[in-house]
Amino acid sequence: MPIVKAAVAYDNPDTGETLVLHILLNQKQMRMNGLIMDDVLKCLSHSSSHSIIIKEENVEILLQLKGIIFYFKERTPTI
Repeated sequence: MPIVKAAVAYDNPDTGETLVLHILLNQKQMRMNGLIMDDVLKCLSHSSSHSIIIKEENVEILLQLKGIIFYFKERTPTI
């Protein structure tokens, strides 16, 4: 199976800052690499942020939901 190095750009709607994020394939990998994956729906928990949190960068990426799939708006990075 080939190994892929990939990245996406995320435009933070609160700050206007663009972040280049290296792709982690699943929630377990994110958690194992120090990210906080708060995937509890807000309607099920008042304390949920429903986001991916990168503490050392002070970044919170709000998740959206389509059917049963969590996602965030991303794009191809540019030079």
